[in-house]
Order: sequence, then structure tokens, then C-alpha cells
Amino acid sequence: MTLSAFDQGTATDLSRYPDAAFDAVLLMGPLYHLLDADERRRALAEAYRVVKPGSAVFAAFIARYAAHIDAIAYYPDQPVSDPDYRQIAATGLLPPRPDGAIAFTAYFAHPLEVESLCRSAGFEVIATLGVEGISSGREEKLGALNDEAWAYWVDVNYAIAQDRSTHGGAEHLLVVCSKPPWRSVLRRLAVVLAEHDLSYRVVGGASLALHGLPIAVHDIDIEFPSEAIDAAYRFESLTHGEVVLPVAWRERGEYRSHFGTQIIDGVKVEIMAGLERRVGDHWLPSFLTTHETTDLEGTAVHTLTLEEEALSYLRAGRLDRVALVLPHCDPDRLLALLAESVRRGLA
Repeated sequence: MTLSAFDQGTATDLSRYPDAAFDAVLLMGPLYHLLDADERRRALAEAYRVVKPGSAVFAAFIARYAAHIDAIAYYPDQPVSDPDYRQIAATGLLPPRPDGAIAFTAYFAHPLEVESLCRSAGFEVIATLGVEGISSGREEKLGALNDEAWAYWVDVNYAIAQDRSTHGGAEHLLVVCSKPPWRSVLRRLAVVLAEHDLSYRVVGGASLALHGLPIAVHDIDIEFPSEAIDAAYRFESLTHGEVVLPVAWRERGEYRSHFGTQIIDGVKVEIMAGLERRVGDHWLPSFLTTHETTDLEGTAVHTLTLEEEALSYLRAGRLDRVALVLPHCDPDRLLALLAESVRRGLA
């Protein structure tokens, strides 16, 4: 492999490159040398913009206690009289020297913040690795091993690197992210829905992800209210995706609705309208009473509130999703929505 060219610039402004220009992006330095939190977010936003949908971004961080680990190994007396170590532990910051002398400056990220930071830029987190694993400070002996012993410790170290309980003792963290294709597909669909003034809600996993919850999205569910059933059929005609199942009245187990499925740029999109759920001998309509607008890369997307999502999952018996959503719900809004649901006989 040879380096064909390089550009000198800043990770916070990649405007020289168009959207979706690269198959992968490596952030191997900016996120620990940019001291300002807004600048770190801008670097991630630019990486998100220039990488292709479905492609990977590798984001490296210096871990919060890396300086302390290094000091223990090589100069354990220094932190006693150096206030920088206390500042790093408390804030993560090692700023420039007050006297202007050239010195190492960095932001030491806490292990609990790195994934949420990447998700806030729109990425899906595939894995977070403690880069050194248990090898830090032991490299000399490991480097002298024969092939079989070396391969053994590589495998062990990689497995340990994925163990979250070790990340507080790592010197560097690597967050492996992907730019999920569903986001660009949903953005285009939201533009179509807005242009034709169609009433809808994005529901399910995509809705949770748009609210910032850590969840892998496998498809896009778009639900139209019972008073706008024609909108589902109109929307189907506007999307130009690969029709897997044309929108039609269908009954599946405990649910029935006008339902169809398309594949758009490899992403499954489910369209539903007039959704009803069987309870005993009766069919109860979908609640679909709340509304929030979420910004997706400058495009407004209409979703349910997390409180209604929690109740929907509870009715469906999806307790894993309920446990994920509940900590992010407003208790008063949740109780009010539950009371309204009981009043209408939909609980």
C-alpha cells in the first residue's frame, strides 16, 4: 500500500470534499487534540458528511486515565507535584501551558462519553475497543514471542479490548462506527412527505434512534393515521422503491392494517395505515396521538413521543424496548398518556 496524496487542513472543516466522498474515514487524533467540545462535535459531523452511507468511521480517543497509567509505569513521582494530573482526572483537559511553552495538549475522554458522542453525530456504534488491552507496558516481552505465542496473545488481547470493564484502564479507545444508510433514505422520504403535505409518524426503532437512543435500526416504519389512509397509497406511488409487498389491507396475527413494504437503496421501508390490534374478540385502533419533530441533517422528521413509543411497546409485550425507552420518558407526560389511553379503552 502506498500513499498517493495528502491534503493539509483541519478536521473541523472538510468543505473541500463533497458529501459521501469516501469509503472510510479515520479520526486518529482530532478527537483528543481538539480541546473544545463543540470542535470535537464538528469534526465528527464533518466525518459523517464526507463518508458514504454504510461505510465505516474509526474514531480514536485518549482515555481519561492514560496519563496516570503512563506515570505509574515510567515516572510515578511526577504526579505528586504536578497539578495537571488532578485536572485531567477531573475534567479531561490538558490545556496549553500558561507561559506559552510548547507542550503536549489533549482532551482525555471518559469511557462513558465516547459512544454517546459518536451517536450524537448520527453514527451507529459497531464496537468500542480498549486499544492496548492488557499489553500496555509489556510490549517488549510480547514482541519477542514466537509466532504461535504471539498469535495467542493477539487473540486474547482483542477479546479483552471489547470488554467494557477494561476500558477505564485503557490508554486509548477506538470507537468503530458506521454511517447508517437508513438515515439518508429517511431524509429523502421526509422531504417527499413534506412536499405533498402527508400526515405521518416515523415509529419503532428509527424513531428511538432519532431520539438519541442506542439502538440498531433494521428498517424504517412509517405509520399514517386512520383518517389519512389514502396518504399511505399516495406515498407508495411517490417513493419509487422496489415494491416487495404493495400496500393493501392485511391481517397478520394480532395486527391488521393497510400495509406494504419497499426496498429503497437497500433499506426496508414499511408503510402502514389504520393500524389495529386484536385484544380478545375486539380490534382496537392504534393510539397515534402524540407528535414531535426531530431534525435529521436539516430535514424535519415527524415521530411519536418516547412516552407513546413506551406504551406501544408495552402493549406489544416488548419489555426489552420498554426498559430501553422508559429512562428517557417524562414521568408526567407518560402518566397523562396512560390515563388517556385507559379512558379511551386502548390500554
